[in-house]
Amino acid sequence: MAIDFSAARWDRIKESYTAWWNGTLGRPLIPVWIRHQDPGMPRMSFEHYANLSISAEELINRVDRELSCYTYRGDAFPFLQMMYFGAGITAGFLGAKVLATPDTVWLCPEKILPIEALHFEFTEDNIWLERINDIYRAGKKRWGGQVLMTMPDLGGVLDLLSVFRPGELLFLDLYDAPEEVERIENELWDIWMRYHAYFADIIGRDQGYCDWAEIWSPTPSYTLQCDASYMLSPEMFAQFAMPRLRRGIQDIPHSTYHLDGVGQIPHLELMLSTNELDVLQWVPGDGKPPQGEWPDIYRSIAKSGKKTQVIHGIDSFRQIGKIMGGFERLHMIRSIISPDTWPEYQRLLDEFNVPV
Repeated sequence: MAIDFSAARWDRIKESYTAWWNGTLGRPLIPVWIRHQDPGMPRMSFEHYANLSISAEELINRVDRELSCYTYRGDAFPFLQMMYFGAGITAGFLGAKVLATPDTVWLCPEKILPIEALHFEFTEDNIWLERINDIYRAGKKRWGGQVLMTMPDLGGVLDLLSVFRPGELLFLDLYDAPEEVERIENELWDIWMRYHAYFADIIGRDQGYCDWAEIWSPTPSYTLQCDASYMLSPEMFAQFAMPRLRRGIQDIPHSTYHLDGVGQIPHLELMLSTNELDVLQWVPGDGKPPQGEWPDIYRSIAKSGKKTQVIHGIDSFRQIGKIMGGFERLHMIRSIISPDTWPEYQRLLDEFNVPV
């Protein structure tokens, strides 16, 4: 069975998402994937993408089979999710070991070096970069521009440094060798931007741009992050994390920040004060109340004029829209549903005048 998504559907996606970024759509973005058939095989996992014995062509064939099992409704579009190389695959490009399990990828250094001995340079000579390029080439050959191939999860600069200075080492470095930390951060940021431009050039040739957050963009985009900031005071975040994040927000045409966990809440207002930031994605974390039960955060987002992304379903979607005084700045991450659930989502799409 072929993937059911036409060029006309792509035109509509581009028009809707472009208007949403520009603040002129007047409604939320609500993508829905309806799974109408079992592909008859396990879903692709982190292990499959990292398993070099599975050719890129075979992997793309299996993804194609899976994508053909869905009907794409509302603001949904078919895409190849490249986050399966792990959060921060840039560290893998720079020599870290890439250890894949069914559920995640672990990145660790070949050897822990003193921070003074660390030095990084951009390179295209890397097995994981070659693997990603092979998959892009195979996807291009199979789909042309029918399926959007997303950008890998490049990670955050401090998070990349924490791969090479794991555990408490990085946090000791922040106190004992702040100049070295900032030297390496600047090296890593320049490398990060080169990889971002490298992949943007590849994926943007056909249907536009997208990353792990699944928000289509007509221009280069990215969901920036700094998971290490969970352990930073607001003062240290401003010194060690914010300068590179601000450069990314200013240099990348459409930017999102991934505010991950309650430990990052102290950094919320500083992020929202950055005018060029488009979207603030709040993720409460495991064991915490869902997004809709954090009204103070969404009031702050609404006051700043930023957009936001809903990942916790229809109930949180309605709660957040009510808190923010409207739904037009919301992107609801794709809902993967069965045909039995479709009537509920069809009513939701109809309510907000989303073409089905």
